Amino acid sequence: MAFYREDGDKLNVQDFVERYSKGYLLGERKISGITYQQSSKYVEDEVMKIKDSHFESYIDVVRVMAWKIGRIRHRESQKQKKFIYTSDWEDCEKNNPKLYGRVFDLKKLAKYILDNRNYLEEVAVNDPQECLKLLRNTGIKGIGSVYLITLLFFLSHGKYPIYDRFAMAALIANEKNICANNNQVITVNELPGKWSKPFATLCEQEYGEFIKRLDALGIDYKNNRKVDQALWVYGHAFKVSMATKGSL
Repeated sequence: MAFYREDGDKLNVQDFVERYSKGYLLGERKISGITYQQSSKYVEDEVMKIKDSHFESYIDVVRVMAWKIGRIRHRESQKQKKFIYTSDWEDCEKNNPKLYGRVFDLKKLAKYILDNRNYLEEVAVNDPQECLKLLRNTGIKGIGSVYLITLLFFLSHGKYPIYDRFAMAALIANEKNICANNNQVITVNELPGKWSKPFATLCEQEYGEFIKRLDALGIDYKNNRKVDQALWVYGHAFKVSMATKGSL
């Protein structure tokens, strides 16, 4: 198991996290040789405040989903110190936006979360699979397994990690001692669709394997946001190939 610098030198886990997480935020030097978009520290801090406290409003839900889906203009948000959304989501704090060409019913999602917040938070901590099932059963179109896990992350206050294909690619590369190189292909299994039979064991199978790989790093990723940031940046050094196992 090993992570690598851009020049091929090996890094221990602590040095890896410090080196690659620095390139995650705007205002810091990007990691050379890797193509990715940097994030706003302002946005990151505001979103993590929701994780550390609670969903308090519809706007909190909007901001979390916009952050995960990629509907925030980070450079402008950082400059103005407020959330600036992409053109197709400009009115999302007042009205439901669209996703994949159809209405994304965030109002329904927010109402469900806010009406059941205490219960959902308890279930998220004690029975993550059941929490995913409850959120799935809202029937909201456009929220697949990855976005359900995002909500689990916030409802569990970070006990269960956020999932991302680039972070998974980074963990696989580490496990297989693959050096960061844009010519390397890393195959990541797509999470099962939320209505598929394998979804019932997501926390034991695909998502469970992701957590096991995080645990193997031997670092406190639950209380150190830099770990996920570093993995996300590092994962962009590879060509990530998705092996389809389900659909929304």
